[in-house]
Amino acid sequence: MRIYDAHIHIPGENGEVFWNIGKRIRSLKELVDGLNRWGIDKGVICSTVSTLAKSPEEFIRGNREVFHAVRKYPDRFWGACIVNPMFLKESLKELETCMERFGFSWLGELCPYIGGYEVISKNMFKVIEAASSLGYIIQVHCETEELEKIASKFPETTFVFPHLSGLKECERRFKAIARYDNYIDISGSQIVRYGILELALEIIGVDRILFGSDLIIDNPAPTIARVNDLEISKRDKKKIFWRNLDDLLRSRV
Repeated sequence: MRIYDAHIHIPGENGEVFWNIGKRIRSLKELVDGLNRWGIDKGVICSTVSTLAKSPEEFIRGNREVFHAVRKYPDRFWGACIVNPMFLKESLKELETCMERFGFSWLGELCPYIGGYEVISKNMFKVIEAASSLGYIIQVHCETEELEKIASKFPETTFVFPHLSGLKECERRFKAIARYDNYIDISGSQIVRYGILELALEIIGVDRILFGSDLIIDNPAPTIARVNDLEISKRDKKKIFWRNLDDLLRSRV
């Protein structure tokens, strides 16, 4: 079955990764080889360099690397922009550049805990407002309470919230995502918790669940296996594996 991945971090052109544990994917070719091995046909890619960036120059460089990757593998990747709201002027300009010059329609995964900025902050709100007005889909890594605040503040914005969250708060998280007709991508270690994906289906609904792996951080095999193991129709598995993401991205063309 076809698989489209809503959550891939590409390594930097100089081999930048998030940490050094064992064998890591350190090049675009190694990433593509891995996608072939796992049966992932295409994915939304963002830059590890941009995620780790502590300056505008760094996140700009990372976004250019994403553009180069999409140009090299146009049938395998959709490009995503990453900015850092701590540098508001440069971030707003980069949003326009990535949309208008590169054709990106995805912002994120924004990782405030790595970038050193706050989710609930004036600058973050200005970035979300600008991105939303440009038509971006916005993917934000955040806690459930933060999710509720930004989803309610920007009810017309299309958010993708990654990760299923912990068992103690997953129901609250799923209800918040459903309340504002947003999306969840199912990447992250929580996927192995028995019943958590089934609960997401029950509360959010199959049409707003996206397959995501969190490559190059996580191995996608457990997430693929969990979707395959669901006691749902083949049609609904197709929605999770690829059709929902395809429809979402086509809505921005």
